[in-house]
Amino acid sequence: MKNIFLGAILLVSIVSNSQDVVVVLKEADNFEKILKEEQALEKYRLALSIAPDNIGALVKAAELNCNIAGRQSDKKAKRTYVDAAKAYAERALAINASSADANYVMSVVSAKLTEVETENKKIIENVKNIKAYADKALAINPNHAKANFSLGKWHFEMVQLSWVKRVAAKAFFGGMPNATIETAIMHMEK
Repeated sequence: MKNIFLGAILLVSIVSNSQDVVVVLKEADNFEKILKEEQALEKYRLALSIAPDNIGALVKAAELNCNIAGRQSDKKAKRTYVDAAKAYAERALAINASSADANYVMSVVSAKLTEVETENKKIIENVKNIKAYADKALAINPNHAKANFSLGKWHFEMVQLSWVKRVAAKAFFGGMPNATIETAIMHMEK
C-alpha cells in the first residue's frame, strides 16, 4: 500500500513538472514574440532547470545568447554571452547529434565565435564549422529555413572576402571551402 502511495505521488510530480515546463516554454515564446529577449532567455533557463535535456529550450537559449551578444559593445560581455550560447549548443548536440536544430544552432554559435576569437587559427576553424554544422543540419532536414539562411549567409560572406584574406587563409590554414554567390542566393531563397 505504501509503495502504491509513493508511486502515485511520483507520477503526480512528473506530470506536474511537465506541465510546468510547457507553461514556462509558452511564456518564453511569448516574451520572444514581443522582442523581450532577456526575459525570454530567463524563461528558457528556468525551463532547463526543470527539464535539462529539452533540446528546444537549449536551442532557443543558444540563439538568444547569440542575439544578445550581437548587441553588446563591451567585448567581455559579448564573450560571456557567446560562451553561454556555445555551452547550450554543445549540450543540445550531446543529447542528439542528429537534431537539425542542434546542428543549426552550433552553426550560429560558430559564427558568433568568429567575432570574439583573437587567434586566426580558431577564427578559420569556426568559419569552417559554420558551414559544416549548417551542412549537417540540411542533410538532416533540407528544408530547415534557419540552416538554409545560415549557409546562404556563409556563402555570401565568403564571396565578399578580399583576395588578401583568401590567400592568407589558403597559405596558412589550408584554404576555405568553395563559396559562390549562386549558392548563397539559392539557400537564401529556400
